Amino acid sequence: MDATAIVAPILPGKLDEWRAFSRDLHEGPRHSDFTAFMKKCGVSRIRCWGQEGSESAMAIILYEGETPAEFMQQMKTSQEPFAVWSREGSRNATASTLQGPWDRHQSW
Repeated sequence: MDATAIVAPILPGKLDEWRAFSRDLHEGPRHSDFTAFMKKCGVSRIRCWGQEGSESAMAIILYEGETPAEFMQQMKTSQEPFAVWSREGSRNATASTLQGPWDRHQSW
């Protein structure tokens, strides 16, 4: 199993939006699309945390599975409706652009 972690600043005033986006993925209406996309791309588990600081908030996301780098590449480029929706949600709430590089140097 391989893993990749990313940390993305949550935009000012967008913590609640990021939490709602994360809930939609993990337990809401997008959960089945999310798990199907994960499986297709070789990721077996994704864990997310929102860390609040005195001046900012950060999203910490851990991707685990056979090919987490492939998952990140597909999230960045896929035109599947779920990936497009997910990119939009991520861009609305975080400073992440999903621009790697997602190589072995960032995986463990």
